[in-house]
Amino acid sequence: MFRFGPSDRFEPRMPTVDLIPDPPAFFAKLRTQIANTGADARLKPGERCFGVVTPARMMVIVPAGPPSSMPAHLIDQVARLAASERPLNVTAIGFTELKPLQADMLKCLPMLAPLVGLAHLGHSVIVFEGSAGAFQGAIESVDMLIVDSGMLPFLEQDWAAQAWRIMHSEGRILVYQRTSRSLLPVVPSKNEQGWDFGEPDGENSYLNCLLTTLAKLPSVDVEVVAANSLPDLAALATDPEELEWIAHLPFHYEALSAEKVIEFTLQLAKLSRASDAGTEGVLRAKLIVGDQPAPVEFHLQLSKDDAGHEHLKIKRTS
Repeated sequence: MFRFGPSDRFEPRMPTVDLIPDPPAFFAKLRTQIANTGADARLKPGERCFGVVTPARMMVIVPAGPPSSMPAHLIDQVARLAASERPLNVTAIGFTELKPLQADMLKCLPMLAPLVGLAHLGHSVIVFEGSAGAFQGAIESVDMLIVDSGMLPFLEQDWAAQAWRIMHSEGRILVYQRTSRSLLPVVPSKNEQGWDFGEPDGENSYLNCLLTTLAKLPSVDVEVVAANSLPDLAALATDPEELEWIAHLPFHYEALSAEKVIEFTLQLAKLSRASDAGTEGVLRAKLIVGDQPAPVEFHLQLSKDDAGHEHLKIKRTS
């Protein structure tokens, strides 16, 4: 019998799993169990947890820390990831063999930090291996699916299409990239696999998409105002394909900071705030226009209103 060595025992693979007679009922029962877990699992008062389902169909309880034990900046990151004020049902797909899991959980589940964070904030999180027989029961009616990139080669070819059919209508799929340690959204695509990576959330990503949208339009002025909502990209675009791309972007405009977008734009253009009277400059970038990257130039004008809020006008000039 082949024995795994110290390092390769943590390598992602699809294990042999026990069959579940009624997967939807099985996973619903596990979520109830997680919600009711307490001192019997050695949790501290008020501490939340999440569950990892092994191939033998036992559940390992993972503590998510007592209330107020998570640093504020991490709570902010996870809250933005969830992008919801109501508790979400989250399913993750990862490598869940028991012995490697017990030896080093982080090596088995490199996306452990966001899973702990989501559970800490009160979201219901279950991790399983992604096998075909359990897939529908684990994904049915969930709000978010997180997939370890190391498990992608072992999933059914149409896994994303299946998930979109059975998740909540506004459910989101994200892939945790082991190489970059980042979460990337998954969007429908007309390519062979039926999905592709979309733009990540956040101000930097929004700025890139804003500039890309402007680069495909005739000369248009856009104004970013501190303390105001950011310009809606769908209100700028006119091309049907561009609107379809924008529709799949992950941005929750109410959660994004116009101040940060202004700051990132100035940094990208290597501009400093000359004075309260205002600052002008040029931002040069290479952006995808059509199928190829092309040099694009934008004129920037920064000013302040009577309330002291910054206004940044962005206009494509070439």
